Amino acid sequence: MPFCVFCGHSSVIFFLGLTPVIWGARNYVSFSGSHTPPFTSWAIAATDIQSAIDVASNGDTVLVTNGTYSTGGVSVFGTNRIAINKPITVRSVNGPTFTVIEGQGLLGSNAVRCAYMVSGAKIDRIHPDKWVYPNFYGCRK
Repeated sequence: MPFCVFCGHSSVIFFLGLTPVIWGARNYVSFSGSHTPPFTSWAIAATDIQSAIDVASNGDTVLVTNGTYSTGGVSVFGTNRIAINKPITVRSVNGPTFTVIEGQGLLGSNAVRCAYMVSGAKIDRIHPDKWVYPNFYGCRK
């Protein structure tokens, strides 16, 4: 459901002058969710970030709650913990101190990057950990 980024209230269109502004939907990620698509509330939240990314549409926001997300892998130019293949935002609710995407290894067949992102995709307030390749988002040594 669309929401206002300033106050959090649900709405489809806000008018600023004569220009309509349309906000994207929110999809939720929490280890305690029931993992019921389309992940539109905390109760039915995805239990992994990639599932919420997969159901999101352009302009949506995936909200991720506390935890270290260190499982799963998506194959895009190697293995990535998540692959954001559309212009969406993946955002931590409580910031990088509490939300981590963790890669694995440095190089080789078992290495997993934190994230692959296309142009227009954003990761906000999430701490990437365990560097793999420097030209992909956010993994650090």
